[in-house]
Amino acid sequence: MAATFERTRIETSPDGPGFTRLDYRGSRPGKHLVVLGGVHGDEPQGPRAAAAVARRLDGLDIAGHVTVVPVSHEAAFAAATRTSPIDGGNLAREFPGNARGTATQRLAALFDESVLAEADILIDMHSAGIHYAMPTLVGFCDDGSAASVEAARLADAAGMPVVWRHPGPPAAGRTGTGPHLRGVPFLYFESTDDQDQADVYADAVLRVMAASGMVGEAPPAPADAPVRLFGPGDLDVGGVPAERTGLLDLDIEVLDQVTEGQTVAHITEPSTGERQPVSVERDGIVIMHRRTTWLAADSLVAFLASPDERRA
Repeated sequence: MAATFERTRIETSPDGPGFTRLDYRGSRPGKHLVVLGGVHGDEPQGPRAAAAVARRLDGLDIAGHVTVVPVSHEAAFAAATRTSPIDGGNLAREFPGNARGTATQRLAALFDESVLAEADILIDMHSAGIHYAMPTLVGFCDDGSAASVEAARLADAAGMPVVWRHPGPPAAGRTGTGPHLRGVPFLYFESTDDQDQADVYADAVLRVMAASGMVGEAPPAPADAPVRLFGPGDLDVGGVPAERTGLLDLDIEVLDQVTEGQTVAHITEPSTGERQPVSVERDGIVIMHRRTTWLAADSLVAFLASPDERRA
């Protein structure tokens, strides 16, 4: 029997921030999967993929319940910015929120109470935005908990080209922070926005559902084994910074292996033509790099991960 469908508008107040949730309820008991898109407004991959997931779920016989929020941060999405044009808030840093706080904090509190608290599994679909490039990947946090063990299993089931494991629990304020503490496995997706990965994401969601007993069949996983990486995933800290403002000439691609001291880019001061090399301080694999040309001092040029030797 096909799942029943309901579209619901949820708002903090008639003129306050809100979102639309799509609910697909199966006729048989099962897990409650929550799928988010558009937590950052300059990452269109998530809303594209949410629409693809919704198309796949339409008329599908499922066990349990799937909630899809295609555009989680509508103000940021309308402005095509990472953060809110109203208060500058980054929704992915504000959880569990504050019902009496700023617009973004109120939105986070509404999400935490009315969506995230219901989840048995959480998938947050992101991408690298306009400034950066990343491989298509699934990431999860590993602090040795039961939630992490299940997240690792589901990350493998997703069938993404790259699996990135992070030490410890999710950092404070993330969409997955509260659910992880409640024992809920949390996955997130990333990719570069210059290629539409909606069907890749949707396939991965259906594979997670199949691995969770929510559907009987799912798209076959790619034949090639994934690239398995390990390391901190907090892009707010670490990485390879630019030491000056200027024009970027990049010498690397995502998933390139680099060695300590290697020059990975040059920054040109346009008024003088002076070029400064940018080098890395350790061995690693490029998981993210800048792809727009102009950058300011201290901007992120690249971010490195390491091979996941434990799960190789």
